[in-house]
Amino acid sequence: MSKHRPDMVILDIMLPDGNGLDICNVLKRNIKTHDIPVMMMSANNHLNAVKAKCDAEDFINKPFDLNDFVNRVDKHLLN
Repeated sequence: MSKHRPDMVILDIMLPDGNGLDICNVLKRNIKTHDIPVMMMSANNHLNAVKAKCDAEDFINKPFDLNDFVNRVDKHLLN
């Protein structure tokens, strides 16, 4: 296993080869990755629906404002 960890994981809910919610759950249940902030994004879901399925720290609807996206990432990385 790599010694390098991402500072944050940004996942779309609908991925071409899987489900971002499933990946989020795997990350949040793993002792080695549970503390990495996860931001979910989707054009078809709402925060409450995502929060019920995954413990992501943040959610952003698509399309999104680039400045809002950067501010959200900064908020999690600067904490």
